[in-house]
Amino acid sequence: PIVNLQRTIDVLAERSRDPANWADVAAGLETPAFETKALKRAFNLYSDNVYYSDDSRANIYLGGGATPETAQTEQYLLRNEFITAVQNAQKEVRYLMKEAAKAEGGDTDT
Repeated sequence: PIVNLQRTIDVLAERSRDPANWADVAAGLETPAFETKALKRAFNLYSDNVYYSDDSRANIYLGGGATPETAQTEQYLLRNEFITAVQNAQKEVRYLMKEAAKAEGGDTDT
């Protein structure tokens, strides 16, 4: 899943260089694969999940029952950084499209 996400990001990044593709890029970034919950799920496949569905082990790290290792902490920080970057890209493309539409309509008041 992570490799597929990276490939998609690479394609969208390349396509985003041309304003004519911004609507397609926005649509690509709005797919279910790029929803926060789906991204967390994809990254959690490669890390120790601190959220358990079993009540006896539920949120063991968060409840102070265990301490995550440095590598786990780094994984979560990097995961969250990626999620934030995707969210920022979604907002940026929407903004660029809005500004381009204003410019086409002759609205120079920004």
